[in-house]
Amino acid sequence: MTKFLIYTFELFFHVIDSIIKRVLRGAKRPTWWLTTELSRKTMRRTLDHSLGWGMHWYRNLQRISAKAFRNDADIFSSEISLHHCSMEWFGQSIKKQDKAILYFHGGGYVYGSTDTYRSFLNRLVKQTGTDVYSVNYRLAPENPFPAAVEDAKAAYQYLLKKISNENIILMGDSAGGALCTALMFEASQLPKAAVLISPWVEPLAEGDSIDTNDEYDIGGQPFLLDCANKYLQGQSEVNPLITPKLGDLSGFPPMLIQVGQCEVLLTQVQEFAAKAKGEGVDITYTEYEDMFHTFMVSNPNIPQSIAAMKEVGTYIQDKFEV
Repeated sequence: MTKFLIYTFELFFHVIDSIIKRVLRGAKRPTWWLTTELSRKTMRRTLDHSLGWGMHWYRNLQRISAKAFRNDADIFSSEISLHHCSMEWFGQSIKKQDKAILYFHGGGYVYGSTDTYRSFLNRLVKQTGTDVYSVNYRLAPENPFPAAVEDAKAAYQYLLKKISNENIILMGDSAGGALCTALMFEASQLPKAAVLISPWVEPLAEGDSIDTNDEYDIGGQPFLLDCANKYLQGQSEVNPLITPKLGDLSGFPPMLIQVGQCEVLLTQVQEFAAKAKGEGVDITYTEYEDMFHTFMVSNPNIPQSIAAMKEVGTYIQDKFEV
């Protein structure tokens, strides 16, 4: 309880501090609204606290926060049990469609769930007009690699029994984006396409942007390495299922890759997109000005998020020829 009181006081302090700095110095980045800056600062402080206060503190915070999220009145959902995990279907009609987005949430393989992504998943259904299946894959450190990959494969196999692979698009953010690539390395029937939002494709988090964008992003290298250590637990990262840019991407389906220009992951995402394009993959690649990691998920109302979500909707509808 003491930690939550300290955390609440810190959030109040950050609001006052940000307002004063904005009045005196202007926005930290040219296109940032005050709410954008507050959101980034809140997330950065939260992720930094997860290192000092521990994983369970952050998980409890997510669990408490997620209780406030409910489906919109025009969204239906139901849970589906798999062998080691579960997933949740979201749609605009009780009747399930014959096409689907299979979604993998982010969180460094350690945090996150369908519940914490519920609002975003509702928006995704409406923007794309497509049913979404969100996978609650097993998390580390309780379930290190390859548990998340195994759960991704199980979810995909479940859908393939009901829907043609040509009617499935994979989508994920951060670690979830990397799970999409791991699944495509393993799948014998590839999906129609994939949408990767700020994909974490190099777990050791190297590259120039790790330093140059640190002050603008929601998390830094220490947080990334902490998550990577919990996920790998001594296993080598020299594995395409963990570090996708090490693999042969030549057979991959078309991919939309989105990233913020102020992300610490920017360099690795640029390198991954360039490698995929160089190996013949049909890549649509967009960098969003002044944006931090997974901005579209956490800040839905800012212009960049609206544009990014619109791009996702158009891309998916085009692939499904809607």
